[in-house]
Amino acid sequence: MKRPVSARGAADRRKNSRGQRSKMRGKLVKRVLAAAMAAVFLTAAAPVYAEDSTGTSGTGTTQSVQETTGTADSTGAASGTADSKDTQSGGADSGSSGTDSGSGSVTPDSAEPSVVSQSDAAGSDNSVQGSSSEQEQTLEVSAASAPEQEKELSHMDVLYSAHVQNIGWMGEVSNGAEGGTDGRSLRMEALKIRLSGQADLHVNYQVHVQNIGWMGEVSDGTVAGTEGRSLRMEALKLRLTGNDADKYTIYYRVHAQNIGWMGWAKNGETAGTTGQSLRLEAIQIRILPNTEAAPANDGSTSVPAYDASVSIQAHVQNIGWMGWASGTAGTTGRSLRMEAVRIGLNGGSIYGGIEYRTHIQNIGWESGWAANGSTSGTEGRSLRLEAVQLRLTGDIANYYDIYYRAHIQNYGWLGWTCNGQSAGSSGCSYRMEALQIQLRIKGSGAPGSTANAFVKDQIRLNVPCVMQFPELPTGCESVALTNLLLYNGFSLGKTTIADNYLPYGSNYAVSFVGNPHSVNGAGVYPPGIVIAANRYLAAKGSSLRAYDITGSSMEQLYSYLDQGYPVLVWSTTGMASPHVTGYQSYGGRNYPWFSQEHCVVLKGYNRRTNTVYVSDSISGDIGRNASRFTDLYNQIGRFAVIIR
Repeated sequence: MKRPVSARGAADRRKNSRGQRSKMRGKLVKRVLAAAMAAVFLTAAAPVYAEDSTGTSGTGTTQSVQETTGTADSTGAASGTADSKDTQSGGADSGSSGTDSGSGSVTPDSAEPSVVSQSDAAGSDNSVQGSSSEQEQTLEVSAASAPEQEKELSHMDVLYSAHVQNIGWMGEVSNGAEGGTDGRSLRMEALKIRLSGQADLHVNYQVHVQNIGWMGEVSDGTVAGTEGRSLRMEALKLRLTGNDADKYTIYYRVHAQNIGWMGWAKNGETAGTTGQSLRLEAIQIRILPNTEAAPANDGSTSVPAYDASVSIQAHVQNIGWMGWASGTAGTTGRSLRMEAVRIGLNGGSIYGGIEYRTHIQNIGWESGWAANGSTSGTEGRSLRLEAVQLRLTGDIANYYDIYYRAHIQNYGWLGWTCNGQSAGSSGCSYRMEALQIQLRIKGSGAPGSTANAFVKDQIRLNVPCVMQFPELPTGCESVALTNLLLYNGFSLGKTTIADNYLPYGSNYAVSFVGNPHSVNGAGVYPPGIVIAANRYLAAKGSSLRAYDITGSSMEQLYSYLDQGYPVLVWSTTGMASPHVTGYQSYGGRNYPWFSQEHCVVLKGYNRRTNTVYVSDSISGDIGRNASRFTDLYNQIGRFAVIIR
């Protein structure tokens, strides 16, 4: 049970309470003079008292200001708020009656926490003392809130303008608006950025420019980039400096060629692309207090930058380990073998790694993969590298293709290949002299030709050789397709294609002219054979398809063989010289008709013996002189078809 409080004791405490309140209010006024909301909070939360004219708390009548519920009567007792049991339990001192409202308890109203009743004649120990404590707590809360309000961050504006191809400097925009253009294929060439507001902030920025790379950092409205040089901006970085830099975050994103709006970067991160030769077309910038959420990534990709890079270190005959290089390592024109390699990956904005292995003289392919800067190959054994395979690991493999090509003895630079395929040679005893690597945005294609990326000494695929006679004396194309389908695991008769799937008509480019069952039949070129093949494959529910690869070089055909794809090739019967008898057109291409026209399946080669191997439906499984075969193939028009 709480101890009763005397009227004199209660009055003294109220006096002390008033003194404390006065002192606290004085401090608060000094601290939050400009913070009106804190003063309002203080007025609403603290009870207000009015003393009598004598200024003494023991004999005067103290009134309560009722805000919402209850009204004070003529004696100062609030109606409907005093408990009779509390009134009878008073402990009045000798100078006052037990009914003096000045000695009553001050008890918070349960319905309105901010309204206080003073009608009790003899309250409990928590009466007036409790009221004073509540006021002190209110003052303390208000005082504690003031510094937070004083620290409220100023709004900052970021303003920027872009120099754009064919336009020049565009008007200044701000706070997330688009600077530059999109949908017009115009490059950004330069940029100016500045801040406006009360915070102690500055903006520093640098840009990555075509043919230059990263330029020096500038700040606060200075031009970054170039003017009058027709050079595209490709990437940029922005950061804040100043005493308030740790309180704000600068966000920015770019619209890049072939990509669209990319993800938001922040505080010095890269936005855009490097090593991809893609122009920046537009930019958006925002500056926000750290307490606010980052802008949403609603662009074509959440990745803010494609800025990964690869470094290579080569161990070379008579030299040893060369320095780390970006993109290309080794030597050219010096007839020096590479003996080992180390490859490192900087994933930039994306997590991931790189793995690689080499094909070594007298050893072959390494059984395991080296990774992230470790050594693949040998040192001190004078063994040449002959080929290499590279692949990406982790998230970066979802965003990039890794392309690479080898410079080898007797050939020079071979074609590009990617993502774990072989580059170089095998079985030819050719040394690898240099290696070049590029990271490309997923699906964007190779940096150059992919022809002849991997050279083998020889290969010979096991393609069947069905003969066309006697059923199809002029049906070499349909029988060659039959042999190709048999190689791919289908079961069909010699005449199945000719009787059920081959298109017939008057244009030999796209349909068979005549009757393949007759010696008077003519023939058909790749577009017609592709139609027949795809009709058959679709009827069988296969995912394989035929493709017209007309125009491919012989080295490209060899690369298809290396991958396990035999090729339908148009040549002449018995390797005879062709004689043109007419032309027909289809799909924008002229198709010459030759006497002795013939179609075979190219299924292998041997570089050392200069031989190609074919399934020939007239001559059988046979080897031909590779140089002669290549010459005829080029003369006729490089007509070829594959199934894959």
